[in-house]
Parts: sequence; structure tokens; C-alpha cells
Amino acid sequence: VPPLPLPGSTPSPRLGESAIRLHVLPGGALQATDFWTPCNAQELSDGDQDIGSGAPLALPNSFGTSAVPHVLVVVGKEGPIYLLNRDDLGGFQQGAPGSCVDGSGNAGDDIGSSFALPGTPGVWATPAMWPGDGGSIYVPNPTFFGAGSAGKLTSYNVVDVGGQPTLSLAGQAGDPFGYGSSSAIVTSDGTSSGSALVWVTFFPVNPGQQQNAELRAYDANPTGGVLNLRGSWPIGTGNKFTTPTVHDGRVYVAARDGAAQPSHV
Repeated sequence: VPPLPLPGSTPSPRLGESAIRLHVLPGGALQATDFWTPCNAQELSDGDQDIGSGAPLALPNSFGTSAVPHVLVVVGKEGPIYLLNRDDLGGFQQGAPGSCVDGSGNAGDDIGSSFALPGTPGVWATPAMWPGDGGSIYVPNPTFFGAGSAGKLTSYNVVDVGGQPTLSLAGQAGDPFGYGSSSAIVTSDGTSSGSALVWVTFFPVNPGQQQNAELRAYDANPTGGVLNLRGSWPIGTGNKFTTPTVHDGRVYVAARDGAAQPSHV
């Protein structure tokens, strides 16, 4: 965590728990040229709630707004999904004085926006996106057995609120997802309306959650707030966070026994 508040254009040598823009120098060395660190990074780190539990996602320009045309999605274990400006990531504690969410009295974040559904746990996955039909983002949140959390595969739209990109809930899967469920991937016929499917490795919510895993496909556009399950295929005992992959009209997912399970798209 940076020792003092800093603008993004002057990165600290200490940039743990940060989103960083890197410049490749002659000879291959990397130099930080911009960064964002959550204003409550120390609290997140102390509670094992840090960001970076999924890779960042750079969205196409079609998701941008007048003030933030180039959007970056960042996730973490605490719950909020952060939308950053790729042209000005936000630095550390560069927001309004006294507004940091940890109640410390420190300055808050200077970013596009952040959003968290009430009662939803954090994210252990890289967000996926599809730019068709106005554009959607897909994030699986886990439900922890016995913890009373309510995690599901969730879709969001990015809406323009006063020029700032803001997430809006679009829909959710009908049943909870267990810890270890994977990042989603999207297959589609380009941006043709209604052509997209969202694929994910699903773990049920139970103590032996790696058993009874499934490869699942959902319609990309929710109906009545629900992501429709198009199909599911059992894969036996799965590997935690193992994302499906696609090639030549087939979807592959690795099972715990080491055998790849193909399914026709």
C-alpha cells in the first residue's frame, strides 16, 4: 500500500493491491506510469479481502461514457466491482476528503464508480463481457456453505450516470453458485442479437463442492431478471476456478481426473 496519498501519475515504489499501467522500456524493463489503489487497501489486506482475485477486464469503447470513454473493470474478495478510467486510473486517496469507506477519515477513491449487490460476497473470477444488445458484463459470485451468502452468476449493464459509467443489475442465474465456480466465457455470432451464450464451470453449494460439477450454458440476455439456463453437462469432480475454453465449435473443460470433457456449441 502506498505510504501516503498520491496521484496516479506519480506511482509509489510500493504498489501491492493496485491496478497499474505499465510501460515497456527499451531492454524489456517495466515502468509504472499510472495506478489505482483502493482508499481502504490496508483494511482489505488485513482482512484477506484484497482486490485481484480475478484479472482486470478492459471493456470495448462501446461501454464508455463521455467522461470515461475507456473503462477497466477490477474485482476483489470484498464484493464491490470497480469501474476505472483507463486514461486516469485514480491514484491513492485522491477522492473527496473524509469519504473513504473504511471510516478512517481519509480521502476516498477518485474512480468512475463502484457497485455491490447487498448481501453478495466477493468475486473469485475474471469478469466476462459481450458487447451485443447494448453490452453486458458477467460475474459469478460464490455462495459459501453455511455462511448465508447469496452468490449467483450475475449480469450487469454499464449505464451513463452524469457521464460516469455505473453498473446496473440486469439479471441473475436462478440458483446459487458454490465456491470454486469458474470465470465465465461468452460465445456468439459477433454482436448479432440473441446469439450469445455464457459458459461457466458450476460447483454446487455443499462441503464436497468439487464433486458434482457441471459445465453450464446460459442465455446472455436475461428474461424477467433471470439468466435462462440453456443446458448443463455433468463433469464429475471438477477443479476449482477452471474456466472452460472454446475451439472450433467445441467447449472444453478439465475435470479432476484429468480428462477433457468436450461439448458441441
